[in-house]
Amino acid sequence: MLAEKAYPNECCAVLTGKPGEASETELLELLADCRRKSFQIEPMEFYRIEQELTDSGKDILGIFHSHPDAEAILSGEDFRYMIPGMKYIILSCIDGRAAELRGFISDISGQSGRVSLKELTICIEQKK
Repeated sequence: MLAEKAYPNECCAVLTGKPGEASETELLELLADCRRKSFQIEPMEFYRIEQELTDSGKDILGIFHSHPDAEAILSGEDFRYMIPGMKYIILSCIDGRAAELRGFISDISGQSGRVSLKELTICIEQKK
């Protein structure tokens, strides 16, 4: 599993697929100076993936990342940098083992500009 391989560092991947079914992931490069407690996606890497998906009928559906030795909840930094409408899936990885998986999505309300946060229900299906 990606998070267990990256431990004790965070890992990060983009969830791609057709809306409603995120079935593929692609690992994004992380900045070396912030791998232990945070991640940062290189803008050109994000752009490259968007370009590759243009003709495939797929979109970027969300961001996956791990929290080594921490809960699968949004940190203040996670919340601050959330893209409205983008799904954020967080995997807690305790002592190098996957522990808890949670998902979140944010939205901005009309004229007030108020940000709302919703926890997602995550269903995992095994490929046969």
